[in-house]
Amino acid sequence: MLDIRIEEAFSMKMERLMRMQSAFDTARTRSREKEIRVRRLLPRAEAQVPIRSLEASPCPVTRLYKRLGMLVDKWLAGENPS
Repeated sequence: MLDIRIEEAFSMKMERLMRMQSAFDTARTRSREKEIRVRRLLPRAEAQVPIRSLEASPCPVTRLYKRLGMLVDKWLAGENPS
């Protein structure tokens, strides 16, 4: 309801206002880019999660991600991914 009031008050569509806000936030963050320090994480073989633990995961997204990965691997190998 607030978005309709803002549209009426400024005679602009909310989508345009949201794009403007996003552009502003991105520019502000980019201006501080050199101040932000992040240590890059590199994958290590011993840190990889065993396949069994992914299959047993209670998280449906993790299970779906693993299943999709298996299907893609089969498809790339020329097998029937059913």
